[in-house]
Amino acid sequence: MDGIAALGNGNYLISDFNGKIYRVNDRGEMQLLLNATAPGMFCAAFEYIPENHLLVVPTYTDNRVIAFELKE
Repeated sequence: MDGIAALGNGNYLISDFNGKIYRVNDRGEMQLLLNATAPGMFCAAFEYIPENHLLVVPTYTDNRVIAFELKE
């Protein structure tokens, strides 16, 4: 695990350095939200902006920032 952010209601976002980001619920069930391992977009620490439902991920090796809207 590389990063963690609380979503509320016992839900969290967690990431691993290899490029995967998961949503984890209060029962420990994981849902894969992003798998960027194939293109090698290693995840640096991410940020979640709850009021915009926006996940912002700086990539580790290619100097980019990518953003995703998370919908329930």
